[in-house]
Amino acid sequence: MTVQFSCPSCQSSLQADATQEMAEAECPHCGTRFMVDTRTALLPQVQAVAVAAPAPAPSAAQERRRKAMAALEAQKRTDRRRFFALAVGGPVFLGAIYLAGIHLTKRAAPPEEESWSSGKAAQVMAVARVQEEEVRLVEEAESRRSAAIQRERAARLEAEEREAEARQRAALVSLISQEVFNGDRVAAEAMVKEVEAVQQEIIELFNDGIPDNEPSSAKELEQMILSRLLPRLLANPAIMRAAQNRPPQDLARHLLRRAPASDGPGSIPEIFRSGKYDGSGTGFWISGDGWLITNQHVVGSNKQVDIRMVDGKICPAKVVRTDEKNDLALLKADVASPAWLPVSKGEKELGLGQMVFTIGYPNALLQGLEPKFTDGKISSRSGLNDDKAFYQTSVPVQPGNSGGPLIDFGSGWVVGVVSLRLERSQDGRSAQSVSYAVKGSLLNGFVLATPEAAAAVAKSPAAALKPGDAGAITERTRQATALVLVGR
Repeated sequence: MTVQFSCPSCQSSLQADATQEMAEAECPHCGTRFMVDTRTALLPQVQAVAVAAPAPAPSAAQERRRKAMAALEAQKRTDRRRFFALAVGGPVFLGAIYLAGIHLTKRAAPPEEESWSSGKAAQVMAVARVQEEEVRLVEEAESRRSAAIQRERAARLEAEEREAEARQRAALVSLISQEVFNGDRVAAEAMVKEVEAVQQEIIELFNDGIPDNEPSSAKELEQMILSRLLPRLLANPAIMRAAQNRPPQDLARHLLRRAPASDGPGSIPEIFRSGKYDGSGTGFWISGDGWLITNQHVVGSNKQVDIRMVDGKICPAKVVRTDEKNDLALLKADVASPAWLPVSKGEKELGLGQMVFTIGYPNALLQGLEPKFTDGKISSRSGLNDDKAFYQTSVPVQPGNSGGPLIDFGSGWVVGVVSLRLERSQDGRSAQSVSYAVKGSLLNGFVLATPEAAAAVAKSPAAALKPGDAGAITERTRQATALVLVGR
């Protein structure tokens, strides 16, 4: 007997053989399996009742697909955690995470997942490399800009120094014209030129590395200047015509000993004329209450020296401590320092090519008492014979620069102490712009070894300056530099 019934799921009209009370059926439309109860039904319509039927065992292909999907979901969770961690490193990875999420939702099989993961990792690394390159380019541009600013400021300072020298020279010409030649500026100009030529000759004597031909006192220097200047005066017709039979010896001595411009070209500073001092060097203040640094070879075995401050005042200073090995000396004067310099601990050494400068008193006997500025770069992180205690620099220094501060042009901190220069190479040729400075790390340890000096430095920190402000850094260094005078 055939009965008709509806699928309990999709209500499709079906029919089946009802020879049994309970007939098993499967809807060909939706796949629902159910039982048909014909015991109480009136033919030809019967009631179909859905009953639980055992699920068929999955096939091998279905089982492989299930495992693949489970592995895919696990890989998705791992990738999301990985890219979230990368995103913490910077906003640049957020876009990569967003793209990763889109691609994760589109994958359907483990091989595609593996390909996507390696591809996105490569993309993220490429983004990181681009970012690093951009940072490097920005840093290089900033370094070039800073170097250009420093060169511009150094050039401006040099130009200002040349202008000041030109004004001094013009004043000297005017003075000599009135005092010596009754207003004849041509003769005065000629005489100044002759004095400048003699001065240059004597500077070359100081720089030739032969100590035997250098004057050892103010009197010897005066005699050397006169012996070279007199023949030049006699051979110059403009000078002799304007002198009006005045002996050239008188003209030269008048120039050398004139009071109004005792520090001018060819003259001898007043403090050296008495014969009280037979040597000098440079020092610099490191605290506000009179602690000073210079070289050991400047003070020698002396227990006391004199200090001439930038304003011309002279005061005594006690030699508190010396270090012959590292060529350092610590002095104490009972005065208030006009300015003082911060000393670097030297924890990070300067790089090759870094700009540095010094201010000091080279050849004070001849070049005068005005502090002199010279600059250069770090040439090596070691000194003679690779001595790690010293920097080699291209800063031009002369006798008298010894003990001066080596200043980092960018920060204004003391990074070393000018100690010596290379006079000649191994083959006997003159060495050009090769100087050495004791490193700041040794200087810092030297100061800390004296508790009183260490406490004074700690109580008087130097005023902070804007990095790269060459004008302010140079002026503070000038104010903090002093002339060290060593007696006979």
